[in-house]
Amino acid sequence: MRKSKSALHGLFALMAGAFLPILPVLAQETGPVHTCRGDRCEAPEVELTGCALVVGEAQDWTADQPIDTADALLTQASEICDADTFQAVKFRVSNVILREVHPRWDVNVQSAEQRELANKLNFLANWNTDHWQVYAMLADLAFAEKRYQPATSLYNSAILRSDSEFSTEKKNVPPDSVYQYLIRTGQTSQMLADEYTAAPVDYAGQISGTMVMNNTRGTVVNRVLLPIQFITGVDTFTEKGMHAMDDLWRLFNKDLDGLKEEQSDGQVCLIGHSDPTGPAGVNQRLSEKRSAAVKADLKRRAVREGNTEILSVLDAISTKGCGEDAPIEFVHPTFSKLTGSEKNQIMRRVELDQSGTCGCQPAKY
Repeated sequence: MRKSKSALHGLFALMAGAFLPILPVLAQETGPVHTCRGDRCEAPEVELTGCALVVGEAQDWTADQPIDTADALLTQASEICDADTFQAVKFRVSNVILREVHPRWDVNVQSAEQRELANKLNFLANWNTDHWQVYAMLADLAFAEKRYQPATSLYNSAILRSDSEFSTEKKNVPPDSVYQYLIRTGQTSQMLADEYTAAPVDYAGQISGTMVMNNTRGTVVNRVLLPIQFITGVDTFTEKGMHAMDDLWRLFNKDLDGLKEEQSDGQVCLIGHSDPTGPAGVNQRLSEKRSAAVKADLKRRAVREGNTEILSVLDAISTKGCGEDAPIEFVHPTFSKLTGSEKNQIMRRVELDQSGTCGCQPAKY
């Protein structure tokens, strides 16, 4: 009986055959190495030694071999090969494991098989693989198990690596639908986590991860869900909310040119939202106060540091509140296990809107 596929697996199906390119093997001074295409390799004509031997063994390595043999290969490669060759060996091993795990992965199934697959993905993550798919799949698993803190870190890693020079060079980049999914789910996980996880910085020096506004390929995130939490009923930040404000300030410092560009194309604004509980009028006023509180805090930081350039950008950003008029509809299967309380926690949000409309529009997640 065929098992149902997980939500993220369904998105990865859009990329079938595209995200596992063939490994180009670097020539070694110690002798010729295996020549491989796909899973077929031609044996070398002479005996290999040193790094070339490790590369040859990596080319012959298959997913049905114990994972500790892959660990031994990567350890040897890291010790005796140059950096580029080590990365090539790691890329090869990662490809082999992902080819095995990907078609069998289902975060909604708890079984010995799924635990074994998760262990293999964790093995690659521990070796800091550059394949963003590894972190995305582990993030979905953590999210399904309501481990929101590690899920956020893993989504950050997936987003960061999906936009790396490595992914671009290897043509291993996700389509926009998957990229937007990673951001949206990562932001949701950040909202539900007990503590704030700082957003990473990409190779171009811009804020990435769940706080990303646009990537180096030109993908724009029209609405950034800011994980800024407030004390119940007022517009005062919680401790987690203050850490999120620190990250938002970093974003304004590192991606100021991007914000200016978006402002030149249309209006940029901060929009407050509430959940549907409580009187509508109270929710409306509170959402207005909270978006204004975010802008006021950023302006205080700009004044304190004497940053007139950021202050000018902030002056042009408007604030508004939508109250409970723009709810989130949770339609993706990933969110099927969210409780009503968790959904309300996500709806109590402030968004940085760079779509140019700044309207109170319901969202679909």
